[in-house]
Amino acid sequence: MQHQPRRTPHDLLTPRASALAVHVLLGTCSAAAIFTIPTEVHAQLASDSATQTVVISTTARKKSESAQDVPISMDIIGGREIKDSGISRVQDIQANVPGLVIDSLESSGRISLRGVGTGDLGLGTDQSVAIHVDGVYQVFGSAGLARFFDIDRVEVLRGPQGTLYGRNATAGVINIVSRAPQKSFGGEAELSFGSFGTRQLQGTLNLPLSSDTAMRFAMVGANSDGSITNTLDGSKTGKADDFMGFRGSLRTRFGSVNADVTVQLIDDKSNIGVALVPNPYKPALRLGTGQDDSFELGYFDKPVSQRKKDLAASFKLSGNLGDVSLIATTGYGKHTGGYDLIFSTPKRPKGQWARVVLNEPYEQWSQELQANFNVGSAQWTTGLYYIDYKGADKRSIDQYNIPFNLSTTDSQGLGKSYAAYGDVNYGLTKALRLNVGLRYTHDEKTGVSSATSDDPYSVVNPPARLTKSWSATTGRIGLDYSLNKATLIFGSLSTGYKSGGVAPAAYSFVPNSVYNPEKLTAFEIGQKTTIAGGGIFNVSAFSYDYKDKVEIYSPDGINFDFYNVPKARIKGIDAYLELRVARNLRWDLNASLLDAKFTDFPAFDFATNAAVNYAGNTPARAPKSSATTGLTVDQIPVFGFGRAQLRAEYVHRDKIYFTFQNQPDRLENSIGLINASARFTSNDGKWSAFIAGRNLGDKRYVANIIATPAGQFAVPASGRTWQLGGSVAF
Repeated sequence: MQHQPRRTPHDLLTPRASALAVHVLLGTCSAAAIFTIPTEVHAQLASDSATQTVVISTTARKKSESAQDVPISMDIIGGREIKDSGISRVQDIQANVPGLVIDSLESSGRISLRGVGTGDLGLGTDQSVAIHVDGVYQVFGSAGLARFFDIDRVEVLRGPQGTLYGRNATAGVINIVSRAPQKSFGGEAELSFGSFGTRQLQGTLNLPLSSDTAMRFAMVGANSDGSITNTLDGSKTGKADDFMGFRGSLRTRFGSVNADVTVQLIDDKSNIGVALVPNPYKPALRLGTGQDDSFELGYFDKPVSQRKKDLAASFKLSGNLGDVSLIATTGYGKHTGGYDLIFSTPKRPKGQWARVVLNEPYEQWSQELQANFNVGSAQWTTGLYYIDYKGADKRSIDQYNIPFNLSTTDSQGLGKSYAAYGDVNYGLTKALRLNVGLRYTHDEKTGVSSATSDDPYSVVNPPARLTKSWSATTGRIGLDYSLNKATLIFGSLSTGYKSGGVAPAAYSFVPNSVYNPEKLTAFEIGQKTTIAGGGIFNVSAFSYDYKDKVEIYSPDGINFDFYNVPKARIKGIDAYLELRVARNLRWDLNASLLDAKFTDFPAFDFATNAAVNYAGNTPARAPKSSATTGLTVDQIPVFGFGRAQLRAEYVHRDKIYFTFQNQPDRLENSIGLINASARFTSNDGKWSAFIAGRNLGDKRYVANIIATPAGQFAVPASGRTWQLGGSVAF
């Protein structure tokens, strides 16, 4: 088994857009010596001497098949590539997937894909990109910052996946697949060191217990000193890697029934998401000696503390009943976490602005029953799904040196959802297939809230409890045609649905904000071609009709209101090309062009006390262009002791706004990042050494800008980082 770099489906649109795509792709290739990014895929290569056929396994349609045979735009990143690139969390893969943007918000991550994303991650609000871990949907936003260790692959499915994945897959799906127990004994231990005093130790152990039973254990522990200096006492904060994780997996068989059990624990004390710095694009808040300083200088009256503990478990039974394959998956998740920080500045009396304390626990249960069977030329997938969840948001905001002092909220969000679905792939001819899917979903949500405040200007709603429910039918119809053994052409019309919500609005301009479900209709065409010699060329074009997109308005970080935006339109192109330029040299290019606009957005601006329409504005986290490209030199003999692999990458992302108002002081301009990695592996595969560097040009930029009671602050993105380590396998 080898690891071959690659990406997946992407799009084709108007002649003007196509010309622009070519201009962007050729221009970026000629402008930089190497235009790259970690886009490696965990690939199996059927070596046929003269020709190498890429066979990349995916479960995008909830069954194992070659990615090149699936009529869906997707990106797949393999476990080895995740390690080689120094990726440790979901947020890091946005460098690998053009059009994907993930920013931090407290202990959660807001995810956008192809311009479709979520403006808020409070109780009652869902992601627009569904995250699944080992087949279990993660309902709360903290999954957007989930940690990676002992991962087999990550699949990013683009576009609405409303049939098989259901609610809240409006923009797409991120599937995280951990390594399963194997039948042979073995393991690995890895130790690495990196920038900002980072130390990391991880290991795996695979234990076969019988011919039908095996267990696998994986652990990881990391600690770092932090990248942000607190100017008040010189301490360090902004720790990106300060966590421990453990996963135990069991695979066994009872007669004709297979059983898979996975339990994962993660204790994460990283605090990069709350170690805020003054907004570098708002000079009045620049409290350091210059703009550059604001990326690494914080003002806190006490050390910033944040902690997230996550327990996730899944239990899957699978087997055959005659010609029917049955799968039952039970999932459980529990999260406890929060933070405590005090915004400060030496320019204020007593040096203090405000203290914010947050506690946010949640819990979820889910059950899915699925059946797969063939009837003539039709392949069927049908299923039933249920999830029940509850969460809380308990916070206090203690503001200093102003006429008012303490505000507290105690909010709860509860919900449950039912669904039934069916999907069929029908062979009209040997080469032409019809794909039809339908799903019915019913959602129910409850918001409970109470609050107190000394602030005479805050809108404090009385204690309240409100329950709302919604139902929707989503579907997909498409055709795919095998032009020959190497090329698949496909087209589809699909719909996506994101549940409505009840925001337990203790503070709000509108008490107990209720917003309607989002609806998205997508048309997409594309093709996938496997090139002789191990190459790939995939391209696709899409057009979205987006209705009732949920946006949140907050001028001060306390009071807020929700909007259902009547209409937005999004269209774009995705393209992926991979070529083996020479025997040991591969080049890959992954790019996305996006045109996203609100076409009707009437609203009320509480700051100016006037009506406004944001039609023509760009949705938040929707870059017009983004691209990743890389050169990989592999299988290089090293003095007869082993072989080495070298990779250099360039990442481009156009300007993004952090709000729908497109404020000039709440955006990040175009960025370009350079990454590189090298790995040496001994001939017997028993040991290896590696070095990886990310953002080698030390580009200073922000991952998010937020409004707080103390003003606008930014979450700084990582500057230059490096990692050096080695591993021993047995």
